[in-house]
Amino acid sequence: MRRRPHLLAAVCAGGVVALCVATVGVGVAVAADAAHGPAADAADALIPPDLTWAWVSICEARATEGLEPLISYSMSTAIDEEGRLSVDYSTFDDEGNVLPDATRSAAVNECLSARRVDPDQGQYGVVTYPGATPAQRLGLYDWAVHQQQPCLAAHGIDTVVPPLEEFLDDQYIPWYLLDQYIWASDRGPVDVDFDELLATRLACPPVPAFLAVQGVG
Repeated sequence: MRRRPHLLAAVCAGGVVALCVATVGVGVAVAADAAHGPAADAADALIPPDLTWAWVSICEARATEGLEPLISYSMSTAIDEEGRLSVDYSTFDDEGNVLPDATRSAAVNECLSARRVDPDQGQYGVVTYPGATPAQRLGLYDWAVHQQQPCLAAHGIDTVVPPLEEFLDDQYIPWYLLDQYIWASDRGPVDVDFDELLATRLACPPVPAFLAVQGVG
């Protein structure tokens, strides 16, 4: 499973998304000290960086169901200091001119306004791809098998830990098991219960500090 990274800007064509975070070719690592606790805290919790892209994708899928699908478009996002996330969509004419899509932007932003995200999306370290050493990948596999997957299962989210070979292959980032839940449906994330997703994410341990501090993701 390839990880869908977080975004500050995206250019999309034919369903393929190329993402940039601050500079080309970098990814945001998962928080070593991301907040986690009882499920009851999820209602007012800030969305952690590793779920920011999922939240955008869920709002996009839900808010644009009645709109004509876009083949080629650009999307930019902004996060203010209080964690309010907003997006702006644009399409292109035959000459390559940018045409703002105010209707799509407004629809998705209305959905996004229901929650706030962690405004410091970059505090967890920025690394160049692939980012994780073989030793870190072994550590992530052990964490996924013995901590992440059992915790998710205890909260009603069944996932399968990918084979060890994928953890050792630097072309894959397979340790985000919640991605299986988010993208399992043919309809994508539109059917995902984000309250349940966030509550589980906060209740389960994040990537171990000794790995996250190095920058993996």
